Amino acid sequence: MVVATAFILSGIDPITVTIVSVVLGAAAVPLTYFPVLIVANDRNYMGRWVNRRWINGLAVVFLLAMTVISVAALPLIFVTKAGQ
Repeated sequence: MVVATAFILSGIDPITVTIVSVVLGAAAVPLTYFPVLIVANDRNYMGRWVNRRWINGLAVVFLLAMTVISVAALPLIFVTKAGQ
């Protein structure tokens, strides 16, 4: 209750805090997707369910797209002042 009251009295816009936290969470997505992609390509671990070549190629394209979007989102959040 004390922390919530202090946050409200600080004058920080809660919508801006939410937007910034969502963008920072989105920036972390490639960091969590990459280890899953590595495990999905490990034949010893996945056995017969290992990724096929075309699925792996598609996954790498998605990883690159997520990385580009994440890298672009961080400066854009500051340039646009969180969309304001």
